[in-house]
Amino acid sequence: MKNFSALLSSQDEKFQNGTDAAQAFKQIAVQILENIEEGFFVLDSSWHYIYLNRAAENIYGRPAGDFIGKVLWNELPALRGTEIEENYCRAMAQRMAQQFEAYHGQLQKWLSFKVYPHSDGGMLVFVRDIHESRQLKETVRQSEEKFRIMAETVRAMVFTTDSAGECDYVNQRFLEYCGIPADGMRGKGWKKLVHPEDDPKTGQLWSEALESGQPYENEHRLKNRQGSYRWFQTEARPVRDTQGKIVKWFGCCTEIDDQKQ
Repeated sequence: MKNFSALLSSQDEKFQNGTDAAQAFKQIAVQILENIEEGFFVLDSSWHYIYLNRAAENIYGRPAGDFIGKVLWNELPALRGTEIEENYCRAMAQRMAQQFEAYHGQLQKWLSFKVYPHSDGGMLVFVRDIHESRQLKETVRQSEEKFRIMAETVRAMVFTTDSAGECDYVNQRFLEYCGIPADGMRGKGWKKLVHPEDDPKTGQLWSEALESGQPYENEHRLKNRQGSYRWFQTEARPVRDTQGKIVKWFGCCTEIDDQKQ
């Protein structure tokens, strides 16, 4: 921390009220950095660590004392030849800020980085552990891939939307029925299929489902590629993440025209 305070001392000339104001600024800055959620560390121009905050200690699983005064590449040799080294070196050599995500092999986790060169020749680095969110995204991607493979093999008209209810996928069966290209169904494009008499009810029920997070169920008429309408029962269910937040809706339309006649 003393070394970091020395770094802050180089900013003293910015204060008009003398050393008291400068000292107060140092204390506040360190206090803030020790309590932010992001990991933060400072490297000098020779790649020596001169400061790590508490969040950085948690990310790296070691106390700051293990790093202070030591060379980055000696403490984390597995970074050599990685995207992380490439971005660090670019920031140091070109004095340009870098922002990126990368897998840290030595820590076995995904991290996000924001790297800023500072005027003393070294770098300020903000780092965040994003491993859980990356794993969740990959799980969702794999689930969606499996879903789409399944969706293309069933006779039902299947669709998905994002959390806001904007359509982002319909299966081939759906496209064959309506005769509209996939891009034409995205967003709110599907609404053009709904019979004008059924549109107000369809919109209201869908809005209520999106607001409440409850399953959507409706019977309405949808226009086919020949321009005629047939009755369908449409259902959609929300998919939630580990925090209970809706991230997607999965639905299908089952024809019930014969039952309605």
